[in-house]
Amino acid sequence: MDEFARFREFRFAAVMSALRGDLRGLGPVLCPQLALRCGGHSGKLIGVAVRSEHEKLRSGAGRGAALLLLVIGALACTAGMGDTDTQGTTGATGGDSSSTGMSQLPPVPVAHAECEQGPVVDGGRYSGSLREVPLGVGICGVEGPVTYLHVAAELDVDLTVKVNATGFTPRLSIAPNCVAAQELVCGEGVAAIELRDVSAGTLLTLAVGSAADDPGLMVPMPEPGEADPLEFTVDIGLRRILALGERCLPESRGRCPAGSACASPMGEDPADLATWICDPLPGDTCANAELVLVDALSGEIIVDLATLQTDAHQHLCTGSGLRERVLRLVVDDDVALPQAASLVIETKAKVGLAARAPGCAAEAEIACTAPAEGVVLTIPDLQGLLEGGADPFVFVEWELGDEQGAEEPISLAWAILGE
Repeated sequence: MDEFARFREFRFAAVMSALRGDLRGLGPVLCPQLALRCGGHSGKLIGVAVRSEHEKLRSGAGRGAALLLLVIGALACTAGMGDTDTQGTTGATGGDSSSTGMSQLPPVPVAHAECEQGPVVDGGRYSGSLREVPLGVGICGVEGPVTYLHVAAELDVDLTVKVNATGFTPRLSIAPNCVAAQELVCGEGVAAIELRDVSAGTLLTLAVGSAADDPGLMVPMPEPGEADPLEFTVDIGLRRILALGERCLPESRGRCPAGSACASPMGEDPADLATWICDPLPGDTCANAELVLVDALSGEIIVDLATLQTDAHQHLCTGSGLRERVLRLVVDDDVALPQAASLVIETKAKVGLAARAPGCAAEAEIACTAPAEGVVLTIPDLQGLLEGGADPFVFVEWELGDEQGAEEPISLAWAILGE
């Protein structure tokens, strides 16, 4: 049985267990799985309803309503995931069904010391232990014991992961499926790590471990009934990335994709949450960059800081969480370039500047200046770029609430210089 079939069985068995009165089987892990795995609008709405009713389970009326929603949600998810055979109702341990016809509740998946055997999980809380885990290649290039979980994204999402441990200093990484040498992000301690813009269909490996010299690894096995300090929990969060034009409020629906913002278009009633959609932003990404015609050896570019922008691109020197305007410089064919021409951009404003060419990939960055008052950016070998058909992209980044005032436009003076 594959991992996804086991999770369908786990979800259905949990609901059946709840109907028999075993409410303790409905841990907080179930609801986020139900909401994500459904994927479609009906399933997603059911998942939200389950979460909103979870706090009412202790009351008689709330218990009945919530359990009914869980049954409907489980059946809706199962119906959209293909057929299941009769063996899928016997529980993870196999064998005959119980006298009531209900399957046994499978255990919640735990992190495994072998990457290939690590379970595939959804959003929620999972557990594991470093007890008797052998030393391996480790995390962030540091040797140590490592355990593994896998996340299969069925939708475009942002992935956040946090490890909770008290007996050792945890290390955490996200990598492609069991390819530890290609860590996408890693960290140490209990702070959460995030991987944005995970495409649907991506399978990622979450590695949890510690350094080999962590003193917590030397703590002996606890007495029976006592907590093991080498045990840990992992909190996995999946935030959906919405489509352009899709409703974006309330925020629990997800976040808007790069190049757009959650806004109520002109002429709509902003008090009506249904009017708020993911609206494209001009000049927010390379795909819709603002075109700037360079038709002389010098000139000026005006950037309005009052325009709504996101921070769709990360640069080596500017950090994250800023507003960003993307410009595409198109040099007119009639401009006579001097020998060894370079394009220099200068401003007195408090901004950061970066340039990429050819193309818009992070590896194409050719210049970067950290945010400061009065910065200069130089784009070298302008002649070579133009001969290769590459229009340079320039990124203007600024902080929200700068003293210069968000409503005040800034001036960027540019000049083409030679030897």
